[in-house]
Amino acid sequence: MADRKRENSGAKNSRRNKADPGYGAQIREAERMLTEEQNGENPNNNKSADSTSEKNERSREDTAEQKLAKLAEERSLLIKQLENGLEEREKVVQELTEKLEKMPVGKDCDGTSNEYLSDEDAQKLLERVLEAENGAQKEKAEAEKRIEKARKAAERARKAKQQSDAVIKQAEKEVRDILDEADRKEKAIREEASLKQEHFNITDSKMQEIIDDINSRRPVQETESGTEAADTAVMSPKEKKAYIRAEKKALRERRRAERKKLAETKKLARNGYLPRKTQEQLIEDAIMEMIDENNLFGEARKSVKELVMCDGVDPNNNGYLVLNDSGQDIYVMCMYIEKNKRKNDFAVTYEKLMNTKGVTTSIYIEPMRDGKAVRTMDKRVLILDSEQQGAAKDGDRNRYRKLGSKLRDTEKYADDVESGNNNLYEVSFIFVLWNTSLEQLMIDVNEFHNTALNSGNIELCSCYSTHPEAFLSAAPMNRLYKAGTGLVKTCCVKKHVMDTYSLSCIFNHTRSDFYHENGIIAGRNMSTGRPATFDCYDKMFDSYGVVVCGSTGTGKSATIKMYFTRYADFGVRIASIDFEKVGSRGEYSRACEAVGGQNFVIKVGSEYTINLFELDTQLEYDESTDLEYEDLNVMDKVSDLVNIIYTMATYGKNKPSYDTEVYFEEIIRKIVMELYEERGIHDHDVASLFRPAQLYGERVKKKLPVITDFYKRLLLEQKRNSDSLKDQAYSLLRSAMQSYVRYAAYTLDTLKFFSREEVDLMKRNDIGQVVYEDVEGNSHVMEVVVGTRSFFDGQSTIHVDLDTPWINIDISQMIDADRPIAEAIAANYLNENFVKKNSSNPRKAKKRIIMIDECHKMFPYEHLRLFLADLYRTARKRLISPWVCTQALHDFHGFAETEAILEQTSIMLLLKQEPNHEDYIKKVTRMTDAQIKMLMELGGNPMDKSQGNSRKGELCMIMKGHAAFIKVDYLTDSEFDAVETDMLKIQEMHGRMYKERRAEDNAVIQDVS
Repeated sequence: MADRKRENSGAKNSRRNKADPGYGAQIREAERMLTEEQNGENPNNNKSADSTSEKNERSREDTAEQKLAKLAEERSLLIKQLENGLEEREKVVQELTEKLEKMPVGKDCDGTSNEYLSDEDAQKLLERVLEAENGAQKEKAEAEKRIEKARKAAERARKAKQQSDAVIKQAEKEVRDILDEADRKEKAIREEASLKQEHFNITDSKMQEIIDDINSRRPVQETESGTEAADTAVMSPKEKKAYIRAEKKALRERRRAERKKLAETKKLARNGYLPRKTQEQLIEDAIMEMIDENNLFGEARKSVKELVMCDGVDPNNNGYLVLNDSGQDIYVMCMYIEKNKRKNDFAVTYEKLMNTKGVTTSIYIEPMRDGKAVRTMDKRVLILDSEQQGAAKDGDRNRYRKLGSKLRDTEKYADDVESGNNNLYEVSFIFVLWNTSLEQLMIDVNEFHNTALNSGNIELCSCYSTHPEAFLSAAPMNRLYKAGTGLVKTCCVKKHVMDTYSLSCIFNHTRSDFYHENGIIAGRNMSTGRPATFDCYDKMFDSYGVVVCGSTGTGKSATIKMYFTRYADFGVRIASIDFEKVGSRGEYSRACEAVGGQNFVIKVGSEYTINLFELDTQLEYDESTDLEYEDLNVMDKVSDLVNIIYTMATYGKNKPSYDTEVYFEEIIRKIVMELYEERGIHDHDVASLFRPAQLYGERVKKKLPVITDFYKRLLLEQKRNSDSLKDQAYSLLRSAMQSYVRYAAYTLDTLKFFSREEVDLMKRNDIGQVVYEDVEGNSHVMEVVVGTRSFFDGQSTIHVDLDTPWINIDISQMIDADRPIAEAIAANYLNENFVKKNSSNPRKAKKRIIMIDECHKMFPYEHLRLFLADLYRTARKRLISPWVCTQALHDFHGFAETEAILEQTSIMLLLKQEPNHEDYIKKVTRMTDAQIKMLMELGGNPMDKSQGNSRKGELCMIMKGHAAFIKVDYLTDSEFDAVETDMLKIQEMHGRMYKERRAEDNAVIQDVS
């Protein structure tokens, strides 16, 4: 049975192959033809086909007519073969169907009865026949689709052939016109030459010799005109075009070389190195000039611009202009505003464009006549109204709404114009950029284009091909030049229609006065003399940070003291770190006490101590529930301590290796966390910071770790350490931290610790070492550590009252080398007890200022920079205004952390700066050249010892990119005691005030008597 099925299947396949002779080959041939047509030349791209047709036509064997005929013939043959194949297939299917219907049960198709075909097998055979028939129908449909594609390809080829014929005819016509023009010019040249011959009385033979000599130097095709005519006659149109282009190029190169040679000859003749030309040579030169002037393809054709342009200007560059200034080429590019901003801001929209270095700006304002202005608005109203009606018809609700808004605005403007309350103007902007380097000019143009986009999506466009006219228009001649020939002329820039209000915003100047509603008196404006008020919490600022920069003697400290005493009168609470000393006190001490503040002096033997490990709760705010709660953030404190202790360990030493640095941080972090853990202080657990309450009342904070505890834990960890790679890190860290320990005594072998009183009772050995004897009688040598920098080893004795007007931590009495570390520890303490105590609820947060003086002393140390940057960010989130004071703005340069502080700062108070820092100041502040120059000329020279020094206190206040120059004056009678640092002046002022009070008292006594 299986053999019978295979035989039937084989018979069926053989019949299919017989019925479809070449059927698959025909389909493949049609696909190949379609692929060739798709990969070939696109008939619609006539322009690119015309530019590349010379190479393609040589590579093709058939013309367009032959290909079209071949496609039609193959299409007819393919259709005929498909019809024959389908007829044969239908016959086979019909024959098989008839046999199945006539075949009795139990017999095969051939009538034999050796085996029987069951009903199930017959049904399967019939299904296969039907499947074959369905497959044939699908193949037929696919073949018809491919035939249709082939027909369309043939139609496109026919259209392409018609278009190419039209292009060829047009090209032939242009070539004939060019040749006719050349013949006319040659005839004119010969007539002119005849006139010259008669004028100079030259014989025909001599004239012929001159012409022959000229022709001998001309290209071959000009002397052999007959041969060329014969050659071009057999050329194809594309070959003719290529030939003409080559002739143009060769002629231009020859003329250029001859002109160069002629210029050199004239130069030598002027210098007396050549004899004067003969009459024949002059005639020859005249004829050559006539040929050049009348030559259709000569360079003289484009010298019209050169004739009207002034000397030293090359107007033939479409992309830019070249000026020659005493032998130096200057590249110039002119630009105009193509798309302007819809709404302008006074002195803001165009400020960056008009203040860009190397850019000259010209603005032309032409008022519209009343009639033209009204017609312009009427036309605009009609356009918007028709567009709105179209949007309503299309059902576009959003477009209808937007057009309605524009229509209402336009009608309002139209009413103002008609009533005379407003007017329209045509305004043109021209920006001229120049540079001695073309490459740098392109870079400047790109940056200027980006600046315009960042100024409100203003789009600039180059004055392409009209740079000479635009350059002249930018000159102060109050005229816009147009480019064109005859009646066809075009303006080199675009005109924008602006009304009176928008026009008033283009002027690039503002009044430098400023006024903050709730501000303190900051000083007088140096330009106008008007008073200026300053509030670091004004709504115009995004952040509250202030950077104050000024060298010693410029009035920086006096300015800060005046501002702080005035802020204290407004209820602003202040905390400061006093770095510099005046006599035996810090320079801010007297000002702090003058407003009722409190000074904490940190020095050797001082009663005040700041614990490095000081930790306190902070107030947080949940916006979702509008609730305020206390939180304890131990991990943030650990991170701050890692940065500070690492700096303490490496302070004044070479930077450790990478491995040692990693081990340092790991060891410090581990010990600090263990110190808090062993006291039961846990992250985000407020109750763990306090002792269990015995009675109702104030909470009592647990005893916190100190530096001595850190040192003891370090010794224990070093003894337990089993990692040999960390041995060096432990040893270096132990040696470095000894100087910060107030007192520590322990046995070297067992690490048993003793108090000072216990050590005093112990005996010493022969070499002076303290020896401890245990109960078993064993002796143990003691190590006694007494540090020289133990200012911060102990529980804090400073308690901050947030209602105190001014808290001043005075570290000025320390030696210079210890102050940067002391300043970081003091800032860490204020961060815990002053900054974090302010609520993060915007409705409950109070205005507070924290000032870190001379913070540039901390910048060289990476971990202190990290700590300072983190403190700056934390203060900003809690309505704290951080004031960072340095000697120069350039101190922030070179460190990512310090430059991040500048980026987050909205206010800068700059006193006199060093001239060599000018570039960096300009980069950071975006000030103009004139403003930078004025900054460098501010008063406050430290070398000026003249009495009064009236120019001290001049500063530049930069607020969100806007600069104002202020003269700070203090109130002599009320603020001198807080501000003045000269003791002689203080004595004089006190003496004068004493005399005035005595005079007042005497006057009162006389009145009473």
